[in-house]
Amino acid sequence: LELGGKSPCIVTPAANLKLAAKRIIWGKMLNAGQICIAPDYVLAHEMIKEELENLMVESIKLFYGNNIRINPDFGRIINKKHYQRLLGLLDSNEITWGGERDAASLYIGPSLAGKAKWDSALMQEEIFGPILPILSYQTLEKAVAQINLREKPLALYLFSQDKKEID
Repeated sequence: LELGGKSPCIVTPAANLKLAAKRIIWGKMLNAGQICIAPDYVLAHEMIKEELENLMVESIKLFYGNNIRINPDFGRIINKKHYQRLLGLLDSNEITWGGERDAASLYIGPSLAGKAKWDSALMQEEIFGPILPILSYQTLEKAVAQINLREKPLALYLFSQDKKEID
């Protein structure tokens, strides 16, 4: 039984951004993103999107160092078929950080897609790999509406310290 889907992370301006970045990257990059409850995309408020993306890069380097390919704590893609599927997503013009790969070892490094759009290939199905689309939103209501237009996610992660937003 395989459960999955596009599990979003919503990050509001009221979040502790450094902590949110660490937790999102940990959850997404564990087993190279091949976990059914891994965050599949991030919805960051437009005011904090750039800062959050920069903090995610810092978190990746903190967890895995500057040469991730040789880090034994970063996983590999499960098989060649899955690796090839992920390469198709990597070759989009939306990758803003990362994108490193090695076919011989089935390695795909952590990759951030800071220019992703709702209609992009990255947003059509569960990624199940170390590629993280980052989209922006203007209001929390609009973010929730975008999520509700799609199939129900297996998980949803909210990063905020505002009780009203959390409720």
